[in-house]
Amino acid sequence: EPDERTKEFLGVNGNNELHIFKANGCETCDYTGYHGRIGIFEIFIMNEELRELALKKAASSSIKDAAIRAGMRTMQRDGIEKIKKGLTTVDEVISVTGKEA
Repeated sequence: EPDERTKEFLGVNGNNELHIFKANGCETCDYTGYHGRIGIFEIFIMNEELRELALKKAASSSIKDAAIRAGMRTMQRDGIEKIKKGLTTVDEVISVTGKEA
């Protein structure tokens, strides 16, 4: 059972049943629990509002906020979805995104 900080990071409440995978290792993977790689991506589709903000050289935080409103999937959100599917771990997403649980 994940702790409360992890649940908050994942955006779930205490009532949801959640299975979090923890990496187990072996000699082959040097005890990391990982085999191969999986990407965590941040993608957005340019729209008129974002184009205008970019042309006006708006602050990056304003552009990011507008992109999220337009449906951008952040690296953190993509990582969280992959945690929930058992494709990666909370620790790995935190190490890649720099966001703490």
